[in-house]
Amino acid sequence: MFEAAQVLGILYYERHVQAADADAQAFLWFGRGCEHGLADCACYLGDMLRDGRGPDHEPDAQAALDYYNLAFDLAQERFDLDDFDDLASFAIIALRLGESYERRVQDGPDSAQAGDFAFMHYAMAATIAERVVRLGARALGKELRLAQDGVERMRPYASPESLEHERM
Repeated sequence: MFEAAQVLGILYYERHVQAADADAQAFLWFGRGCEHGLADCACYLGDMLRDGRGPDHEPDAQAALDYYNLAFDLAQERFDLDDFDDLASFAIIALRLGESYERRVQDGPDSAQAGDFAFMHYAMAATIAERVVRLGARALGKELRLAQDGVERMRPYASPESLEHERM
């Protein structure tokens, strides 16, 4: 039932439904889905805030990162990692986290930690996307390449523990 909120959010987000303020409607519906624990809705809210399509119509990198982290937590709690669609969503959430932490590398004093987090999330996204692509979904091919490129860019920031984890 709550998946309907996600579907409505997507319809407004992608402008398939006419509305005076489609972004406000998308944000509302994704918010409802997020309230009910839908990780994909939290990720969409992060995308909207990242792109300045939220209530303030200004990009908000920190709020986007907060929603991506929420999406990640919800995905860990609720996703079935044997389910193809859940795996694909999880890869995209991990990719968004990698991108968000990578932006923080240039922006702040915690750049080493942000770089390590970016590396870890890119590596996770690459691993999951590779699995999904191996199962026959070419749809994540682009995300796989983005994650692999992110891993290489963030490798200099990776902690020894993260590098060791990647080898496992």
